Amino acid sequence: QETGQTVKKSLVDRMIRHLPESTVRKLGIFSHGETSVSVHRDDPIFDGQFSNRCYQSAVRQAFHNFAEKAERQGRYTHGEDERMTEQWSRIIMHLPYAFQAKRMFPDIFRHDREETEMWAAVAEQIGPMPAFHDSDDPQIIEIWEKAMDGYRRAISKTPEYIEFHQSRIEKGQRASSLIGNQYTGSIF
Repeated sequence: QETGQTVKKSLVDRMIRHLPESTVRKLGIFSHGETSVSVHRDDPIFDGQFSNRCYQSAVRQAFHNFAEKAERQGRYTHGEDERMTEQWSRIIMHLPYAFQAKRMFPDIFRHDREETEMWAAVAEQIGPMPAFHDSDDPQIIEIWEKAMDGYRRAISKTPEYIEFHQSRIEKGQRASSLIGNQYTGSIF
């Protein structure tokens, strides 16, 4: 059963009957004041598209926060200084899978280059960004998210982005494919 899903009483009764003879069962499942039972599942429930969108959103927000902090501290002036991502020799990040950076970094590439000649050339090749419709309607949001996924793919295929990716992201991405999920090493 999925989290939050209603479970039929007969199923709950069968689950309780099959609990091993343990201290928990002898004392009673709710002997400590619990009002519900958590059902554990060994297999993770995974929604790849949702996970990718969450990751994209987190990286985009981290970049925005970093840029705002750099401006507040006087270390960067948007419009006067060289674009932030152009100042970095390499961009190395946690990647849930090896090629995620190539697929999700186009948002930051676009944002950091808006109002530049380079971005004008990219936009001429792929067209304008899909218009955002401020709506709470899940269908409208889903349509826009799919359009943005396509737009990111289009950005990632431009010569400008390919060169950027090769010079700044590719080596870190390759390292991720060789050593695996990079955040795991920090846990152990």
